[in-house]
Order: sequence, then C-alpha cells, then structure tokens
Amino acid sequence: MKKTSLVVLLCAGLNLLAQESENIKEVELGGVEVTAEEENVKNKKISEVKKTASELTKQQVSDTRDMVRYDTGVSVVETGRFGSSGYAIRGVDENRVAISIDGLNQAETLSSQGFKDLFEGYGNFNNTRNGVEIENIQQVNITKGADSIKTGSGALGGSVMFETKDARDYLTEKDWFYGFKAQKSSANDEKLFSHTMAARAKWFDILFITTKRDGHEMKNWGYNTYDDNVLGKEREKPDPYTINTDSRLFKFGVNFNETNRFSIGIDRSTKETVGTDWSYKFALYTGGMLNNVRYSTDVRHVNDKNKRENIFYTYENYDENPLWDSMKITYSKQKIQLKARTDEYCDKNDCQGLLNPSGLKLNNEGKLVDKYGGDLQMRQVEKEPWPGAGFTFPQDIVFDSHGNEVDETFYGRTNRGADKLLVDCNQYDCSKPLTLFNKTTKRYETYNLTPQNMPDGNGKYAELTPKNRFEELLLPRAPGYLENNWKDRDLNTDTKQLNLDATKEFSLFKMDHTLKYGGLYNQIDKSMINKQGYEAHNKEWWAKYFFGMANKGTGLLPNFQPDKCMPHGGNDYSTLCRHEDNKFSFLIPVETKTKAFYLGDDISLTEILSVDANYRFDKITHNPSYIPGKTPKLPTDLFAGVFIPFTIPPGSSAEEVKRIKTKNAEENARYLASQKRDFTHHSYSLSTNFDPFEHIRLQAKYANGFRAPTSDEIYFTFQHPDFTIFPNLALQPEIAKTKEFAVTLHNSPSFFTINLFQTDYKNFIDLKYIGRGTLTYGNAGSRMPVEMYQNVNRARARVRGVELSANLDLEQAYSGLSGFNVGYKYLYQKGRMSVDESGKLDAPMNAIQPAKFVYNVGYHTRNNKFGANLYMTHVKAKRPEDTYNIYAKDDPDAKNTYVRYVSNTYSLFDFVAFYRPMKNFTFTAGVYNITDRKYTSWDSARSIRTFGTNNMVNKETGRGLARFYSPGRNFKLTFEMTF
Repeated sequence: MKKTSLVVLLCAGLNLLAQESENIKEVELGGVEVTAEEENVKNKKISEVKKTASELTKQQVSDTRDMVRYDTGVSVVETGRFGSSGYAIRGVDENRVAISIDGLNQAETLSSQGFKDLFEGYGNFNNTRNGVEIENIQQVNITKGADSIKTGSGALGGSVMFETKDARDYLTEKDWFYGFKAQKSSANDEKLFSHTMAARAKWFDILFITTKRDGHEMKNWGYNTYDDNVLGKEREKPDPYTINTDSRLFKFGVNFNETNRFSIGIDRSTKETVGTDWSYKFALYTGGMLNNVRYSTDVRHVNDKNKRENIFYTYENYDENPLWDSMKITYSKQKIQLKARTDEYCDKNDCQGLLNPSGLKLNNEGKLVDKYGGDLQMRQVEKEPWPGAGFTFPQDIVFDSHGNEVDETFYGRTNRGADKLLVDCNQYDCSKPLTLFNKTTKRYETYNLTPQNMPDGNGKYAELTPKNRFEELLLPRAPGYLENNWKDRDLNTDTKQLNLDATKEFSLFKMDHTLKYGGLYNQIDKSMINKQGYEAHNKEWWAKYFFGMANKGTGLLPNFQPDKCMPHGGNDYSTLCRHEDNKFSFLIPVETKTKAFYLGDDISLTEILSVDANYRFDKITHNPSYIPGKTPKLPTDLFAGVFIPFTIPPGSSAEEVKRIKTKNAEENARYLASQKRDFTHHSYSLSTNFDPFEHIRLQAKYANGFRAPTSDEIYFTFQHPDFTIFPNLALQPEIAKTKEFAVTLHNSPSFFTINLFQTDYKNFIDLKYIGRGTLTYGNAGSRMPVEMYQNVNRARARVRGVELSANLDLEQAYSGLSGFNVGYKYLYQKGRMSVDESGKLDAPMNAIQPAKFVYNVGYHTRNNKFGANLYMTHVKAKRPEDTYNIYAKDDPDAKNTYVRYVSNTYSLFDFVAFYRPMKNFTFTAGVYNITDRKYTSWDSARSIRTFGTNNMVNKETGRGLARFYSPGRNFKLTFEMTF
C-alpha cells in the first residue's frame, strides 16, 4: 500500500490545486474531428468501465487480451490451441461472466466438469466462448460484480457488453466517410487491413466495415531459441498455426422522419486456425526405422473454425409521449458455430505407408523397372539370415540394374498370388499388357489384360492373363496410400431474440426520474454434431492401378467379388475409398427459451443524492428433444439402462444383444428428452450516489445475479466402468450477491477512487462422486460395477477485495505541465470456496487474479497531433497456497491440494505513441514488454492440464513450461487514413 501513498496525497489535495477544469475537449475519433464531452467523473458508475473506439485505437487493441491489458480485476481465460474463452472477474470465469454483442448473449461453453474431464483435455472440441472483432466495436462496457439486470443468466462475476458501430457515429459533420487502417504486430506476425465506409443520402444511411487479419501463433519469450524438433508435452516452442479472420459489418438505415427510423444489419465473422499439434502428447511417435530405412508416421493436423453471423432488424421511435421518450424494437437471428477439426495423417515424403526404398515403378510400356529405369534380376547369393547370425546359406535375392539389393522386407508377398491381383482400367490403360517380375519363376512375365465391367458398375477392371494363384509377384509391401482418420465436431448455438427497450424522463415531487423498462423473448438451440471418417489419399502407382477382391457374402457363404475399395493384399480393416460414419452426438439437443422483463429508475432525490433501483424477472425453460433417425444419433452405451432397465434373454446372439441395447438406449434418451426444466429468478440492484462535498462522492451498491444450469450440466450422460455420469434433473441456479462501497475524490478530469467489494456465491454447480453402483451389461442378469458421478449444487464461495484507481491531470497542479497526466490502478482480492457439503470456505478460487498495479504517464498536445503513453504493469506472484487442484484427492502422489504450476512476480513496461502529420493521417507505434521480461501470466499457467493430450508439460522435469511464456519484447505499427 506504500506505493499508493503518493497518488492518494496528490488526489486528496486536488480541490486545493486548481479550479474546476472544463470538461469539453476537442478530440479526433478515427481522424474525424468531433467535439465530445468526456465522461464526467460523476457519471461513472461503481465498478463499471467504459471503453470507446477511440480509446481502443489509442491503445492499439487487437483482441480481447489487449482490451483488458491495463485493467485490474478482469482477465482473459486461456485455453491453448483454441485461444481465449471469455473472461475472469471476481473469482469466476467463462460462463459465469456474461458476454453480449448488441444485446445478444454469446455462445457458452459446455461447462459440465464431466464433459471437460472426458473430452476437453484431448483437443476434440472447440469448447470456448467466441470472440469479437475489435474494429467493429464502438463501445464496450465492463461491469465487475453481479450484473443480471443487464444480461440475465450468466452474470455472476460480472459482464462484458459490446456495442457495434453505426453510420451515425461517422456522419456528424458530412454525408460520407472513408477510413483505412493497416497494422503489423510482431508478437504473432499479424497483418491487419480494415476499411470503413459510411454515407448518407436524404433519408438513407449506410455503413460497411470489412476487416481481415492474417497471423500466426503467439510467440513466446525466446521463441527463436527453442528447438523446433522437440515434440510432445516437452515442446517449448508454440505449435505452428496460421490464423486468419475475416469480418464484415453492414448496416442500412432509413429515417422516415426525425423521430422514426428503421435499420437492418449483418454482423458476420469467421476465424480459421490451421496448423500442426506438435505439442500433442502422442506427437512423439512420428517416425521409426525399419532395416536402416527411416520413415515417418501420422501427425495431428488441426483446422478449427469459429463462425458467427447475426442478422438484425431495428425500429426506433423518438416521439415523446406519456409512455416513452425513446423506444426501440430489435429482432435478431444469430448463428454461432465452433468447430474442432483434426486430421491424423503423414505429411512427409518418407511416410510408412508409401515405403518404396528401391524406387520401383511402371514405365510407359507397363514394365516394372527400378528407379534408374533398368531391369531387375534375381541371383542366388550366400547371405546371413540376419545380421550377426554367424553363418550363411544360399538365398534368391533380387537386385536392381546397379547391383543394389531389393530388400524383401519392403517387397513381395503382398498380392497373395497373381490371380488375386486386379487392375483398375479407369487408372491404367488396359490395352497395354503388364510386364511384372515374378519371384516364383525368377524372371519377368508378361500379362495380357482384358477389360470387363465391374459387378457394381464402378467402371472397368481386368485380371492378369495367364494367372496362377501360386505365383508371387514383386510389388511393394506398403499399402501405397496414406490414411487420414479425421474428426469434425461442431458445437452450434442458434439464437432468435426479440427486444423491446424504452426510456422516459420525468419529474415527480421535485425529483427527476430516468425510467428504463423493456423485455425480451429469446430462443436458443444448442446442439452438438460429430462427424468422423476416413480417407485414403496420396496414392502411389501400385495403389492406383491394382486392387483386390472383397467378400460380399453373408454368414458362412463367402462370395468374393472385385471391389475397387479393397487394396490388393488388404483385409476387412483397410480400404481405398472414403468413408464417413453416421453423425452422432454426446448431448441431447436442447431448445432454451427465455422470457424477461426489466424496470429501472435512476432517481435524483436532491442535488447531492441519487438512487438507481433496478429489477428484472427471468423465466428460462430447457426443452430437450430426441427423435431417433432425425436428431444426431447418441452412442448406445451412453444411455442403455440409465432410467429404464433392460434384460437380455439367455442364449441371445450378438446381433440380438445389440438390437435390445439400441432399443433400450433410445427409450432412455426419449425419456430424458421428455424432462423439461423451468427456472425463474428475480434480479435486482440498488445503488446510491451521495455528494456531501463538492469534490467528494460516496457510492454504494447491492446487486444480485444468477446463472441457470446449462443443458449439458442437467442432461449430460456417460457410461464407463471408471467414470459414469448421471444426469441431474434437480439442479438449481447459481446465485451471486454483491456489496460495494466506493469513495471518490475528484476535480475533473482528475480523480482518486477507492472501492471495497464483497461478492457471495452459492449453489455452485460441481461434479460430485456419488459412489459405486451397477448397470446392466452383457447377457441376462449381468450387472457391471461402475463409479458414479453427478453434477450437483454444493459449493459456496466468497470474494473480498479493494480496488484503487486514479488519474491526475498535472496541468491542474502546475500550468507548465499542460497535456501531461498520471494514472494509477491497483487491485487486491481474496477468494475462498467450499468443496464439500460442510459449507466451509476452505479452498482457494483459481480464477482470482494476483494483485496487480498499473501505472501510466501520458502526454498529448492540445491539437492532438502527437501523444504518448508509458505504462508500467506490476503483477504479484500467484502463491501455491492460493490455488486448489480439484484432482489432488485422486492422485496418490499428491502431497497437497495446490496447483503445480503458478505465475511469478513480474513487471512490464510498454510505450505507445501516435503522430498525426495532417488531419487525415495517423501513425501509431507501440513497444511492448520493453525490458524483454520472461514471465507467465496466471491465466496461462492455470491452462496447463494435469491429464489429457493437450496443454501439458513434463510433470517430473517441468520441461515444456516455456511454451506458456508470454511474448518477449514486441512491436505494433499502425497506419490510419480517414476522409
């Protein structure tokens, strides 16, 4: 607290230093000169932060991480490969902090701890909260503390609300506007290009913003010094990704008259991440060696996509009447798709499936030759049966035209006889004979080909003539193609929403009222669609030209027929054709409907006392649905016997057992889908502003918030002997209550604020072990023991803290320091939660950020042609005893319940400056982490997983931790041009 003393003394004496400063300053937004009133200190609400487009531009904000870089009490949740996933505020994160864009709540994660344990750690699902394109944002409001009045369900710890730009933001002085922005960031080699166009003609106005970002993975400290060949969890260099985003914002408005307006808009954005998961746990097994021939095997490639589209229609009315001064009706239709795509295949030239070390090939005449184009020959030589055997015996060995041995390890015995080798006449010209090397006759043999139709109508094929089932042809043993086993998994959130918002100002009993009221109807369809399959690609000549026969018979009656999907020498588990499984899901599709009404009144009781009272009512209904054959299939083993038991008659065949289990699983799924759930909640907030003296303001606030259980927390079902999860239809909403008190000393624009807060949470939803049980399994009467888990309401938590913020305009202290200002922010908070039924607050909360200090010194000229800011951010270490490992109780080697990896204390210095040589051009340059400090943020450290295949390090040695370092010294250059 000693570090705050100077600021406290300076701010406490502001009213003695200078007279009240004017609030009107001439500034430029995006190069357009406008005269705007800065937000007066008296207009700032307790624990709320507003950031405008001009401030975001000034700080070179590129993403949500940059947006909160210099804020205390709010941070971004990190997830590794999938980027960020929402925010952490007041000790809670992700779904417990509401995010909205133009009043629409954004996609929530599948927050069930059971789902996270089973799937999230393996990189199979893009289970994150979608982001936002900063270039489209006019203003963002960040509220710390319970805030369900504004956003409804989800605002336990706070909310982050984005508002997109409008043509009217640019057309204040003329009827057209054009802006161009280019930016280069060295931290991730990102290049940004953005165009903004706005115009007005009579009653019509239009806005179009297009933004493209082309970048790569975020570089860590020491990025260029790490060995790129290190694979698996010990990898220190970030995985290589190419990250491209494309965003379009379009708005078209019609002003029928001065008080009636109608507009439509489309807000569309796509983010695509393509790369290779070299830190994937199994990436270590990417190669091998056979008879001194090195080969490569499969690696995991990723192609993840985030898509968001919102189409909206808005009607606005400004006719003052007894009901409203302004009224707005908005209908929105939003679709969000979060895709995780993985392809596992070999992408090298020496892949195991393509091994052909002697380079055998067919020449233009259809003759098998070596890589030099010469003939093969077989000779008998004395040779050891294996290296170091100590004796030899005569062997028939094939040699190429240069006398090199053709190793039989890689050639021969692949076609099971010449009679089983078929030729694809759609790939090979069957009018030409084939001359192949016959290992049985020890010489070349010529085979004639007679094209004939495939039995299935798939083109033509030919058999070798003459053919002999006992003759062995010399062909590569390798399959001759690469296998790609792919998984494509989508989490979809489709929203339809109707909003009505109105405001009314009036006076009653000498008190001024600002009334806000309205309501909404919201329908959200949450679904999961899983696709997976197989592809054979990059086929070599022997896989292109030759194929085999497949058994088309049933039971004990074989019926072998030509099948171009069957590799020559293949089996029932190999195929040359693409295959895609039926779509399936681990979740029952759920439609969620929300009806809400809100009412608020900001009352000025006197000139020094005001009260802001707000109320909101929400009713949320989860309506699951499952229609066999229509909705994505649910794996049978997940639901069989959960609610409705089943028995299998003795002597049942495997097919009968499968049929009985499938039927029972569908009955259980339909039963679960019939269980609708309703939740209602009354949200409220009450805040007061009291100005006992001219330069002192006292503020207090009491508010509550809630989060209704998500569909996956209620309905998620999974069966496994070691980990069986049962649904819980009795879950209750999570509740938060916030109490705050703030004192502000102010002499605008200078101020100093100290804010004390406490937030209490209850009914936290957590995964609980409920004991050992049994489920029907196998034949009649068999029961299988299982370890049972279930999501329950049990935890409560409490967060307390203090937050300081200050800004001092130095001109108020000394006129010679015109344009200089000093800023300061500080946050310290402590949080504890209960982890059992005792209700004792005995465990730390991991989402609590360590104590953080932010200092800044700024300067700008009066005409805003030049300005600069120096920031210093100091973050305390996250102490191990302030963390809690939920898996410690299951780890026999755990010595305590602390998280293994924490962040250390670090200090960062950033410098950002802009120069405007003329009205239409602005150059901005920023240097970040000037001292090239090596550090890991707490949010990155806590993203390290203890199990799974992704985001892991070597627990014994700690190697791999460097992958989670934040960027070292990095730069941003921005150029803006506006007309």
